[in-house]
Amino acid sequence: MIDNEIVEGVMESAEDDYIDMTDIMHYIRDQADGSPARLRIAATVADKLVREGRIVPGDLTREGFYPWLTSPDESADRITSESNLWADERKEVHFGTIAWFDLPSRIAARAADRDAATPSE
Repeated sequence: MIDNEIVEGVMESAEDDYIDMTDIMHYIRDQADGSPARLRIAATVADKLVREGRIVPGDLTREGFYPWLTSPDESADRITSESNLWADERKEVHFGTIAWFDLPSRIAARAADRDAATPSE
C-alpha cells in the first residue's frame, strides 16, 4: 500500500518542476534501508501515478521534455522493469536515472502553445 502523504509529496514536487526517480526516492527515504529497496518502492509509486495518468514519463533534453510514445501501462511496466534491474544490480541511482516525469496538463499546455504558434494555412 502506498502512503497518501508520499503521493501528495510527489505530486506537489511535480507541480513545481519536472521530477525524476531520485525525487520520488526522497519521499520514501524513511520506508526502506538502502538504495535498492528505496528504488523498488519509488518504482511502485511511479507505476501507480503513471497508470492513473497523474504523471507522464519521458526524457528531458536541452530542447525540453519529450513524453515517451508508449501507453501508460507500457510506460509503467518499463519503469518497474528498469528500476528492478537497477536495484538487482545495486546500481547507484543518479539525477535523471530511468525516467523524468511531467504533469499531463503542462504537456498539453506546451502542445497548445506550439499549435498556436504554427501559422494556419
